[in-house]
Amino acid sequence: MSQSRTTRRSYLKYVGAGAVVAALAAAGYGIYEYTKPAKPKTLELWISPYVAEEDKVIRPLLDRFESETGVHVTTLTVPWPQMTDKTIAAAAGGGGPHAVFTSAPRVATLAGRKILASVNDVVEQMRPRVRSAMAIDVMRHPDGNFYAVPWDGCFCWWVLNVGMLKHAGVADDVIDRMSTGTWTIDEFVALQEKVRTDDQYFYVFPAATQQGGALYNWEWIFGCPYGFLDRPFGTPIFNSEQHVNALRFLNQIKEYMPDGVETIESSEGLWYSQKAAFYGDSDIYYFTYFTEKMPKEHPEIDWRVATPPVGPTGHQEIYDWNDYWGILNNKPTEEIEWTKKLMLFLFLNGSEYLVDYHGTIPANKDGLNYLQQKLGGTVAGDAVALYTALTEGGKYSHEEPIHERAWDM
Repeated sequence: MSQSRTTRRSYLKYVGAGAVVAALAAAGYGIYEYTKPAKPKTLELWISPYVAEEDKVIRPLLDRFESETGVHVTTLTVPWPQMTDKTIAAAAGGGGPHAVFTSAPRVATLAGRKILASVNDVVEQMRPRVRSAMAIDVMRHPDGNFYAVPWDGCFCWWVLNVGMLKHAGVADDVIDRMSTGTWTIDEFVALQEKVRTDDQYFYVFPAATQQGGALYNWEWIFGCPYGFLDRPFGTPIFNSEQHVNALRFLNQIKEYMPDGVETIESSEGLWYSQKAAFYGDSDIYYFTYFTEKMPKEHPEIDWRVATPPVGPTGHQEIYDWNDYWGILNNKPTEEIEWTKKLMLFLFLNGSEYLVDYHGTIPANKDGLNYLQQKLGGTVAGDAVALYTALTEGGKYSHEEPIHERAWDM
């Protein structure tokens, strides 16, 4: 999730450190025993950034950890595409940070290279408070261990251009059902034909994209259990009936797309120029898209949040992604243990930061209360509520396919 934003918002005032430690101790969070093991002077984090000055905006949160523990935390922002290679190279030389924050496939690759420490104990302490059990369980390595802990995530949303659809004669009830998750793949095909003109389209698949998410959505709609894999860290299923049907479907609707669609890397430009009426393809993965980008940068578009159509599975299939922390295993044991303490601290106390600066949904379910306070009554709040309801506690939500070589090919 490499898009950078520069929006800044103020933090809520933090409660006193002593009260926090006491509350956590009462709740049974033993990892907060800040007197043992021996304290390191400094811990280092490498962070894939959501905002231009991630190291600065995260500083108050890390300073709070230092005030409670006496352990200083330094940070280095590393661009998302560079995190895997940079971490592998550093670890090979005996260096690198204590922990990295990046996307699920990248952390899975680092786990596959056997450079991350097991975090089973932290995972089990997080589990009662995690927003979605899938966010934890999907990262269980084939060896039975966990090497990553979730921190934030969100959905990949779809949007529709109301003005374009009404101009094409699409009925209001169809638009309403597109916005509530109750429309079908057959209606999708009908809309491809109905909206198409010489220079306008309903949906354009970015056939030249290198973003797997554009295809994942259709694989799930047609019943693939886990994108192009049969399970997390599993086996490719490119020849499965579900995968083949997804590709056949996209080829079927190709006639309603622009000539040369095979060269289109993103349909974003078609959406913003009001040439495409339905858009998603995993490009919209922050709720700030609804609160900032669309209303501020594109007030001319009459738009609504939409959902994918219901396909052969008979229910909604929602793209629900997460980002993770991984702890390097080449550090002294006491430093690894203190890094675990920091991970749990960030999980328990980072919700306001994630909502305010990342525009994402905290992995800690307690953060949903703050999210609702921030977004209540807004389009973004309604979108979060809609997609959360459609996933029915994670039943029909999907993490991007995770494999130890998914980002290392």
